[in-house]
Amino acid sequence: MSTAEADAESGVTMSDPALGVEVVTDQLDMPTSMAFIDDGTLVTEKSTGRVRVVRDGEIVGDAIDLAVNNFDERGLLGIAVHPEFPTEPYVYLHWTWRGEGDGAQGLLGEDSDEATAVPALGNRVDRFRWQDDELVFDLNIVEFPSNTLDTDTSGNVRGNHDAGPLAFGPDGMLYTMMGDQNLRGQLQNVADGPAPDDEHLAGVILRLNDDGSVPEDNPFFDVGADLGGDVGENIQKVYVYGVRNSFGMAFEPDSGVLWQTENGDDSWDEINVFEPGANSGWIQIQGPPERLDQYAEIEQGSDDGLDVASFPPSMIAADEESARSAMFSLPGSEFTAPVLSYVYPPALAAIGIVSDGQLGPASERTVWVGAVLNDSLFRYPLAEDGRSLTLRRRAGRWCGRQRIQGRPRGERAVGRRIRLRNRHRHPTGAGRRPVRALHRQRVALPDLRGGTVTAAHIHGGHPQWLATHAPSDFGPRPGSSPPWSSSSAQQAAGATAMTAPTAAATAAGPPMR
Repeated sequence: MSTAEADAESGVTMSDPALGVEVVTDQLDMPTSMAFIDDGTLVTEKSTGRVRVVRDGEIVGDAIDLAVNNFDERGLLGIAVHPEFPTEPYVYLHWTWRGEGDGAQGLLGEDSDEATAVPALGNRVDRFRWQDDELVFDLNIVEFPSNTLDTDTSGNVRGNHDAGPLAFGPDGMLYTMMGDQNLRGQLQNVADGPAPDDEHLAGVILRLNDDGSVPEDNPFFDVGADLGGDVGENIQKVYVYGVRNSFGMAFEPDSGVLWQTENGDDSWDEINVFEPGANSGWIQIQGPPERLDQYAEIEQGSDDGLDVASFPPSMIAADEESARSAMFSLPGSEFTAPVLSYVYPPALAAIGIVSDGQLGPASERTVWVGAVLNDSLFRYPLAEDGRSLTLRRRAGRWCGRQRIQGRPRGERAVGRRIRLRNRHRHPTGAGRRPVRALHRQRVALPDLRGGTVTAAHIHGGHPQWLATHAPSDFGPRPGSSPPWSSSSAQQAAGATAMTAPTAAATAAGPPMR
């Protein structure tokens, strides 16, 4: 098949002529993430609870079929392979258990879409042993709350903000993320809210050993030890808090720093770079702190506010200093402003980093981000330190973003896995190195806005995840304010205007929150 024929079959338009697309398989049901193992690929399916085994473009079997609760954003959400595989033959899954099932642990079998058919700690990360093309339960790593919001401010029952990304860092530690679960506790920067007991361990990135135990060099290990009890033990696990919800996490290979995408409510999607002990700011601050007034204005003008009645938009502070003062502050924590923000959320999802020239010179040292509302995969130039983006100002606007892949409005790929590839041979003679990608349609869930998610795993010496499931909390809003804001160190102070993003795709049905 020619390059042109392959691109036409995929239905994807590439803006970089050095990159092409080919369909690998189109037999998947709402894929959420994937991992490469042995001579195949493991793909997780949100609603079925199955981990599909794909070889040579064909689904050759199921490694496991978990008993998931797939209401709203729940389901089988994330996967990671032990960095020393196959010596350590372990695969980790982030998923929502329905509370009962088959097998010795009751984890297998039939699924449920009932909002309340889930235990209080139904979100979990488990370790499985890979043997003979199957995943066999080995160990529970951590349990998270699976809060059901009886009614949000729009009158909907919700079971969302479950996040799902899993990744091993260059330090060999397991990083796992949980969204805020619509809770309003201390980890959501409500200082007088509930402490982070087991049912309030949400809105966090945890850093754990591969067996679920807690590394003694975690940023809040000593703080938690002094507190003691369940709350203290949970605080010891925390690497980052103040996270609303996220579907993307990746490590920059050279610096080892953690990059993350974060979904705002009606305003301010973010790209973040987190050091140990970071506080991402939610709910007191979302987006660049110097534009807090815009956060307040947009949320106060929204029909559904901030979704949960206990913290209406009227409680957003009047200025940055007041917002910072209102935050829940763990000793040693530091508020971290985003390196890039989008005032009207494009529904950021996956994030990944290409550190070398495997996809051609234009892609060397770049950050790749998936966005749902415009069905696109964007590429941004990475700064030398690996901790920021290199954006340049030209004719009154910020430049540096390139839309690499997109689909015409109204066209959707359902359960499709594609591969992006370098059309031109690498100068070193290394040949083509693929970017494998997934597309997924969300219209199967009645409460979700339709849209196609791009998710990919970038191959290289240090494989980096670009994999996600359903992004949430989006909906373009009309307005004349600059749509993006950059806080990268390279930018002049106060300069925020950037090129407007591609017109956001829309679909019928209530938006996700």
